Amino acid sequence: MDDRPPGDPWDRALGAPDGLVAGGAASLASRLDAWLADARVEGSADARAREHWLRAAASADATFSGILLDLAERGIAVSVATVAGRRLQGLVEVLGADFLALRSASGGEVLVSLTAISTVRTAPTVDVASGERVVTTDLRLSDVLGELAAERARVRFVLLDGSEAVAGELRSVGQDVVTVRTDGSAPATAYARTEAIAEVTMG
Repeated sequence: MDDRPPGDPWDRALGAPDGLVAGGAASLASRLDAWLADARVEGSADARAREHWLRAAASADATFSGILLDLAERGIAVSVATVAGRRLQGLVEVLGADFLALRSASGGEVLVSLTAISTVRTAPTVDVASGERVVTTDLRLSDVLGELAAERARVRFVLLDGSEAVAGELRSVGQDVVTVRTDGSAPATAYARTEAIAEVTMG
């Protein structure tokens, strides 16, 4: 039984329960829903801002070798354009300090000097490579050529300007020179400056 006199001020202060719990736009439940929605929006915005900042920071630290390493580890097919205008396609199988080894769809392998590469492209659906990782290998193109020379491997060189190709048996590798016994009816000996070699096709 309510012993309060009619018109007690508490009636006006407390109000009806429905108005507090599930009333109109000003109810606590509605306000809580609005607060939570705002918090979710702000949280998403903060998360997007953090992601954008991290991506920007990663892009600022990106290196060409780091991008190649990312693509190689993901097994992404690439199209490599050289400074001489040549274009090679395949998977990056090995990444050295100054070269990459590209395997084509047919199984052929070509070593490409990083100095000779102008651009590397991927398919439109491939996510952007981060490239902030550091390549720490000391393996250089001259090291690989030295091993191939020991096997008297057959190779075909393309030089940086693309104007000349040298094919034959790889005989030796010096400090800055590669010696090849050329093919043909009148074999000759060709000496190529190591730094001038853009591509090496094996076999």
